[in-house]
Amino acid sequence: MPFTSDSTTSISNGAGISRLLTAAVINEKFCKLLLSDPMKALGNGYHGETFQLSKDERDQILSIQATTLTDFAKQVVQNRIPHHILHPLPVQSESPIYAPVGLD
Repeated sequence: MPFTSDSTTSISNGAGISRLLTAAVINEKFCKLLLSDPMKALGNGYHGETFQLSKDERDQILSIQATTLTDFAKQVVQNRIPHHILHPLPVQSESPIYAPVGLD
C-alpha cells in the first residue's frame, strides 16, 4: 500500500502533505480522486510514490470535505495552524502594553 504512516509520531514537518497537494495540483485525475475519495487517493499514492504522513495528518486529510482543491488546501492550513494564531484574542486598548504613546 503506497500510504505510509508513522503511528508513533504525530508531529511532522508537513512534507507529506506538501507532496500530496503537489500531486493534486499537477494531476487532475489524482486531484479528483483526492477530493472524492481521499482514502483511496492515499492508498494509491501517486506514480508509485508514497505519502509519508503522520497519523494526525492522515486523519486530517480523511476528515476534509471539499469540492475544490482550493477549499481542500484552505482546510489543511486551518487545521495545521493552532487556533490561537488563526483567531488571536482581541487587543485591549486599555492594556498598558498597547497604550498609545504621545497622542495627547
